[in-house]
Amino acid sequence: MKTNMHKVTLIVNPHANSDANISDANINATLLRAATSTVNNATVVEKMGMADNNATATFTIHLTMVDEVQMQDINNTHRQVNKPTDVLTFPLFDAQEVTTIHQLIQSTVNASNTSNTSNTVNTSNTTIPLGDIIICTPVALRQSITLGHSVTKEVAFLLIHGTLHLLGFDHIQDCDSNVMLPLQSGILDSLQLP
Repeated sequence: MKTNMHKVTLIVNPHANSDANISDANINATLLRAATSTVNNATVVEKMGMADNNATATFTIHLTMVDEVQMQDINNTHRQVNKPTDVLTFPLFDAQEVTTIHQLIQSTVNASNTSNTSNTVNTSNTTIPLGDIIICTPVALRQSITLGHSVTKEVAFLLIHGTLHLLGFDHIQDCDSNVMLPLQSGILDSLQLP
């Protein structure tokens, strides 16, 4: 079976008054590759109910890099945890609604099939916003030093982690953690980052 590739539009938002922006063309390209690898991972595609679907979509993710003061404020406001963290996600779909993503794509396929006598499905105009990911770059930098790899690899890891959350994965319960944590490590390893 041929697997169709989903696309990702990664919108990197510099945070106002932040010195936390580490983005450059190389990092942005790596992050786009990380997000694209995540949405096209076989386990992810199956969870979205799209393993037997010929459709493709473009997923939009907003990424904001912040400093520790900004992350602490956001974390306190939304989670009532008054300290900075490495990554926060704000999904547009909760875990129970992740099949909505499949339904959005499927509705495009169905509309295309009713007006199209060929066997091809054009869903290139199907754009699905997934939500926002906020990464605290000073925390990511410290974690990269502790783990002995590049900050690019650490930020890619955090983006993969956040993207999985946007797609309904979690790691609160052991049964969920046993799926998500190896999945994010496998995706990161496939990128072969230093």
